[in-house]
Amino acid sequence: MAGVIVGAEVWAWLGLGAAVVGTAAVLQLAHKSSVSAKMKQYARDNQAKVEQDFIKNEPREPTPFTSPSLFTNDSISGQKVHIKKDSGEVWQEDMLHATHFEVYASRKAFEKGTRNRAVWLHGRSKPL
Repeated sequence: MAGVIVGAEVWAWLGLGAAVVGTAAVLQLAHKSSVSAKMKQYARDNQAKVEQDFIKNEPREPTPFTSPSLFTNDSISGQKVHIKKDSGEVWQEDMLHATHFEVYASRKAFEKGTRNRAVWLHGRSKPL
């Protein structure tokens, strides 16, 4: 998978630097991201868990939470979404749990409700 980030490389990829460690990094991410207040609150309330998820040495991809500059904010049929600039994928926050994103291949797939995957806010794939 192209663009996969694992382990400690994640902190450099996020542009947080080696000096930022622990739950402070999660707070900085929440502050920098363009996600909803509910998702930011989840990250703040669960700082230690979110930090541990980032530390795990597993493949991950950029999300609107970790890399807001790679996404534009938009609205489709009155629903707030994030559009990935390079691929046109539509990322919608799960508003019930605020722990992951539903990802659709395109606007058309979003309008049809045909999602192709779900991704945790830290970038790991969520089982469908």
